[in-house]
Amino acid sequence: VLVSPRVSVLVRPTPTWTVRLSGGGGSFAPTPFTEETDETGLSRLAPLGGLEAERAASFSGDLTWTRGPFEVAGTVFGSRVSRPVQPAVIVGAPCTDQSCITVALVNAAEATRTWGTELLARYRRGPFTAMITHGWTRSTELDVDEGLRRDVPLTPRHAMSLNAMWEGEAWGRLGVEAYYTGRQSLEDNPYRSVSAGYVLFGGLFERRVG
Repeated sequence: VLVSPRVSVLVRPTPTWTVRLSGGGGSFAPTPFTEETDETGLSRLAPLGGLEAERAASFSGDLTWTRGPFEVAGTVFGSRVSRPVQPAVIVGAPCTDQSCITVALVNAAEATRTWGTELLARYRRGPFTAMITHGWTRSTELDVDEGLRRDVPLTPRHAMSLNAMWEGEAWGRLGVEAYYTGRQSLEDNPYRSVSAGYVLFGGLFERRVG
């Protein structure tokens, strides 16, 4: 039996403060369609057998302060996934056939644990809106091939964003944005084990005609 209980509590002690607490759990049945098999296909994957459903438990709490055009919100969160399904290399004779089996999906012996924080600050005044966010995430899992815990690949510790938008009913919208993604662990990369941080910039101009 798979169940997904969830509970949430919202409290407003004053007009400017809001507190929200939530927690819950869930299950996910095993499937051969994972991020890894999306890239490599199913021809090298062993038939599923003996897998158990993943079970997750999570919690979060956030505090929001609002006054006039300003809004500031902070969040803490965490989750634990028991028996996570991960690909494991099958150790055996060298593979010379393009259709040979080299990978199997197994339940890891240790849980995947994730925790972190988020911060959001927003300013709204008339047609102008600006928002800045920051997220810190730490996620670790068991490397089933090495038998050691590691950072979950492609999960950056730090991420930030900055957005600004100016809207006018008569002419349209003008906006700019910037996103920063910090260093993150890489998997099966022959050149480096950790990526460099990078920044993406974007802009928008919308003009109404007629």
